[in-house]
Amino acid sequence: MGSGVGNGEPFEQLIEDSLNHSKLNTEILNMGVGGYSILQLVKMVDSNCLTYNPNAIAIVCHSSEKQRMLEQLLNLITKNKDLEYTYITNIIQQSGINATKMCRAQMYDLLLPHADSLLSWAYSHIETFCSKNQIIPIWIYLPSLGDLRTDTDLNSSLRFLKTSKFQIINLNGLFDGHDLSEITVSSEDTHPNAIGHQIIAKKLYLPLRNTIHSTNNKLK
Repeated sequence: MGSGVGNGEPFEQLIEDSLNHSKLNTEILNMGVGGYSILQLVKMVDSNCLTYNPNAIAIVCHSSEKQRMLEQLLNLITKNKDLEYTYITNIIQQSGINATKMCRAQMYDLLLPHADSLLSWAYSHIETFCSKNQIIPIWIYLPSLGDLRTDTDLNSSLRFLKTSKFQIINLNGLFDGHDLSEITVSSEDTHPNAIGHQIIAKKLYLPLRNTIHSTNNKLK
């Protein structure tokens, strides 16, 4: 999330500095990779997160999460990559996809009816991982500045998450009323600029502070 801004300007750094200034000893590690979907985040959580012994894991999702997930899954399928997780391979088989005989649009249409199931599985997998390792799972919805249309995928995510152990921080509408030209890097690069990151940090600070505070109390 630091694309187009300098050191010390990304929102996670601003929040970390503010938390430490408030005597809440905190380190925030941004392990995000541009373009990753929830399915890649499942693998990242499984493979990397315990190395850092985290108290909490925050999953930051953006607009059109189901579309992003299916597009990334198709990238793996067309490259004949090992999907690793049995649930995902079973969904592929159920969908009837044949990567050697079908175009991308055909495969997308066959996967689309399974999108909610894949999304639900991914969140459940991360939730189970966190419960097993006594980690607080946090879900943050951060709308993409490049597409501020009504996000039809948001309600799908919330439907699953409201019955989960995830702490939900929904920033939908965060940028309403702002001139996008003043909070994005450029007309070609719609990542938030330094001002955009300040807006995000200001909104995220309090809920994350409350989470850190409650975690510290449990660890005493």
